[in-house]
Amino acid sequence: MRRLLGSLNMQRKVLLPPLVVTCFLVICALLSYRGLIAQKNAIEDIFSNRFKKLPEQCQSHKRYGTDPYQPVQDRGLG
Repeated sequence: MRRLLGSLNMQRKVLLPPLVVTCFLVICALLSYRGLIAQKNAIEDIFSNRFKKLPEQCQSHKRYGTDPYQPVQDRGLG
């Protein structure tokens, strides 16, 4: 590694650190973007699938005589 850096001319030695940092920042940006896309998909899943099932679940609770919004202490469970 020392031999590689020693054989480079001054212009390349000056340009190498900003290039390495730029590559690192691009990699970090891509990973962050990937994480944001995964988070967006998870939130869409929550709103589109799970909230659609909420009225069905409330109907099943009403059939069995329990109110899903009633506090747990009032049901004698807490």
